[in-house]
Amino acid sequence: LRSVPGGRCDRALIGFERDPASAQRARDVLRRAGVSRYVDIRCDAPSRALTVLDAPIDLVLLLDIFDTEAAVVLDLLMPKLRPGASLVAPQIARRPQLMACLARHCKADGPFQTLRLPIDGGLEWLVKR
Repeated sequence: LRSVPGGRCDRALIGFERDPASAQRARDVLRRAGVSRYVDIRCDAPSRALTVLDAPIDLVLLLDIFDTEAAVVLDLLMPKLRPGASLVAPQIARRPQLMACLARHCKADGPFQTLRLPIDGGLEWLVKR
């Protein structure tokens, strides 16, 4: 993050956390690591926060915060993803709701190429065509 020219331009890292205390802990860790100026931790549900995010997106790490609203979040993300953008979903085999939502977008003629790695419950890696 520190080596990106221009800091918070179009390459900022944005994280979502629902719990204010967890969001503050994340900010504290980032500040101690010296990268807080490059990272924006937003205390909000991803489905609300993504409606106002207009920057093109290069990488999405689909952690468990997304599972309860996976369909809404994925529909909001799709038009914002650049070609070549990656979606990474760890432990996909343990997350049937997210797996079903991703399957909608992973048809042979769909917008993504996908690869599942057999790591700790499966790691799904999707790349937008």
